[in-house]
This record gives sequence, structure tokens and C-alpha cells, in this order.
Amino acid sequence: MDDKESIPFSSELQRKNIVFGKYKDSKHPAVKSACKAAKAEVRRARKQFERKLAQNIKSDSKSFFADARSKTKCKVQVGPLLDNNGVLLDSEKDKTSSLNNYFATVFTSEDTTDIPIPTTMTSGDYIDGSRFQ
Repeated sequence: MDDKESIPFSSELQRKNIVFGKYKDSKHPAVKSACKAAKAEVRRARKQFERKLAQNIKSDSKSFFADARSKTKCKVQVGPLLDNNGVLLDSEKDKTSSLNNYFATVFTSEDTTDIPIPTTMTSGDYIDGSRFQ
């Protein structure tokens, strides 16, 4: 699918770019009217897109909530944490070290003293009665 076909308002945007390229002045009346038309077309396309999302919320709720989430101004942050002693951790550095210590307990360190040394095998050697090739 071509990008020009997927965006219905691309003709107005192209027209705006052509007019601006011709006059090179954003205050020229032709450029102003082209910008106004492009802006109105973008708004109309956005409204149509949101209407379509709302109509398809039953079958495609993920897209609806992704669009709604993109419009929120506040971002999800980690709140204050309590450490093992019950002390409230507010600073980012304390929260980071506390979470790092917690997740480090999940991983185990492997005993590297008992790792066998691999032997080089060549064609013609036998492994458990079968020939290595």
C-alpha cells in the first residue's frame, strides 16, 4: 500500500508544500489559505480516525486505549517504596538500588570451579560407542 493512499489528507499537505515552495513566504495569502485548508483536513481526518476507533472498541479495544494513553500528559512513575526495614524510600537513587537488590536475589551465581574442560574431537573419534564425524 502506498503512503499517499493510506493518508487521505496528503493532497492538501502536498498542495501546502507546493504553494510554500513557490512563494517562500508564510505570510503570503495563498500560503495562508493552503495552510488553513491543510490544517482543517488534518483535523477532519483525525476526527474520523477517532470516530472509527470508538465504533470498533468492542472488537479492537487495544487500539482505542493505545490512542487514549498517547494523549495523557502524566507518565507512569515508580512511587515511594518501603525497604525491608520499613523505611520509606523517596529518592530515585534509593528506589533504584532497592529494586536492583530485590531483582538480584532472583538470579543465582553459578559455581565456576567445577566446569569440565572441553576436549577437542577429531573425525574418527568414538563417543559412547558411536563414531564422531
